[in-house]
Amino acid sequence: MYRFQNTARNLAAFAALLIIAAAAPFAQAQGTLASWGWNSQNQVSFTPTGTFTAVAAGFEHSIAIRTNGTLASWGSNGFGVVSGTPTGIFTTVTAGIDHSVAIRPDGTLFSWGRNDYDQVSNTPTGTFTAVAARWHHIVAIRSNGTLVCWGDNSFSQVSNTPTGTFNAISGGGAHNVAIRTDGTLVSWGRNTWDQVTNTPIGVFTAVAAGAHHSVAIRMDGTLVSWGNNASNQVSNTPAGTFSSVVAGSSHNVAIRTNGTLVSWGNNLSSQVSNTPAGTYTAVAAGHGHSIAIRSANNAAPVLTSISPTAITSKRGAMTLTVVGSEFINDSVVNINGSPRTTTFVNTTTLTAAILSTDVNAVGTRSITVVTPAPGGGTSSAQTLTINPTTISGTVNLLDFIPGPLGRNVTGLLYDGVTNIPITLSALNGSGLYSFTSDIAPGTYTMFIKDTHWLRNSASVVVGTPSTATVGAMSLSNGDVNGDNFVGFDDFDLLSASFNLSLGDSGYDALADLNGDDFVGFDDFDILSANFNNSGVDLP
Repeated sequence: MYRFQNTARNLAAFAALLIIAAAAPFAQAQGTLASWGWNSQNQVSFTPTGTFTAVAAGFEHSIAIRTNGTLASWGSNGFGVVSGTPTGIFTTVTAGIDHSVAIRPDGTLFSWGRNDYDQVSNTPTGTFTAVAARWHHIVAIRSNGTLVCWGDNSFSQVSNTPTGTFNAISGGGAHNVAIRTDGTLVSWGRNTWDQVTNTPIGVFTAVAAGAHHSVAIRMDGTLVSWGNNASNQVSNTPAGTFSSVVAGSSHNVAIRTNGTLVSWGNNLSSQVSNTPAGTYTAVAAGHGHSIAIRSANNAAPVLTSISPTAITSKRGAMTLTVVGSEFINDSVVNINGSPRTTTFVNTTTLTAAILSTDVNAVGTRSITVVTPAPGGGTSSAQTLTINPTTISGTVNLLDFIPGPLGRNVTGLLYDGVTNIPITLSALNGSGLYSFTSDIAPGTYTMFIKDTHWLRNSASVVVGTPSTATVGAMSLSNGDVNGDNFVGFDDFDLLSASFNLSLGDSGYDALADLNGDDFVGFDDFDILSANFNNSGVDLP
């Protein structure tokens, strides 16, 4: 690593290094945007699509430069800072509280938005190479390297602007930090948390000022922070080497030399914990949100799980949660290769609106995530299983000695319009059954009947998840001819088999009501007890 030495040659080389470093984020950055953290005014959820070369974050709004040089603003529109975004081509942009400033290709400045401290009306003329805003004041570097400040001067952050020439600047809440052409730092303005007096010595390549703290990159790429530490934005400064750093009101974001991001400090809006994976070329931090430009190629999405993993059919539209990594605003969840409306939650979570038609039939569905070019791709698949509804209960076949074991009871489910045939297969010794049916949630009437028993019914309520337990159902015996009524015709059939056993000529198994393989007086007793009874009619 090059170490700065105080020689005329190295001063010149270092000045060139700073100029290159200052220009690099705008010259090299070209990619899609990722926003995270505080979303009070949709400064995260309204992040635009497309590719951009520079970004800036204000208190509750953001602004970016498209690859064609035009501006896009979103978030809070206080004082018309979004709706008043100018047309034209710009090379650099910065944002404060409800105001923004941009540099045109000819080096002149354009300011708009809030003007209660003349931060718009006092915009200086001339040509500039850099500009920075935070709260209600702005600082800029003229083409000759000198500084000019305007706006709020409550802590002399404007009137105490230092003389000399500078290569980099950053504006804080009410203080500023700048890098001289020799690489040393100078701070001025508010000093309540020693953000001015504790300015470190040494040589630095980048600097950022938050509300009441500052952070800088040394020549060796390491970070140093100072000032207010209420959210550990100073004490939690990470180790390692970095190419860029920015400061929000009380959180920081830095780009490591490998292009990945690290955030620390205030996490009340998940502006630290939701820092996205992937590689980035530029980053900006607002009050409680951050925005970064991805590397030219989008990372391929990684899908690790979905929730739920299984549902019952015909349950209607639903929301599917997709978990993985490398998701971006433009990532889309697909079901069997067809895109569905997708909401970007963060870089590890998406939600998708699954249509009712997607889950109407039993089977499996392939879930993938697709991220568009440049780069991007399709993730590996997870399986969403669509199961039928499970209905269970107990049937009591009255007056039958062998019991229900192994019997198949037939019937149907009725939803008020359609009859759905069912079979309660192979009952166990207690009459327990369980069967599946591809039906929608709702209320049904279940009708069941077995050979010489009368039909009965019960209400079945199918919810989501689609399972239902039906109360015990008893079927009355004696319907020898199967017409769902116990009458004289049944007496005639039973009489025709009277005193016959299984294997005898003329023996009728349907007349053997108690199942003892003999048609006798016990069967007449059962029929007599239920004489003139009817079963439940079908709809």
